[in-house]
Amino acid sequence: MTKEERVEAAEATVETTETMEENAAELTEEVEETSVEDGEMNGSSEDTNANTAENENLAQELEESKDRLLRLHAEFDNYRKRTQREKED
Repeated sequence: MTKEERVEAAEATVETTETMEENAAELTEEVEETSVEDGEMNGSSEDTNANTAENENLAQELEESKDRLLRLHAEFDNYRKRTQREKED
């Protein structure tokens, strides 16, 4: 892999990481907003159950996004270290 290709791959990884961070932040906001709405609701148990299920889905999606972000970050860090070692050799 040429130096230019490595730089392009690193830039793509950084962009992906930033996008995932933004998505995680948006999901966190959605979960928080839904939790507030659940606390304000005096509706039927069906509505409460639907919102609870939605909260669980959003929380699961958030956890999956965070996991992907952490893995991508670790992968990028390993790539950075590997290229640094290659430079030194």
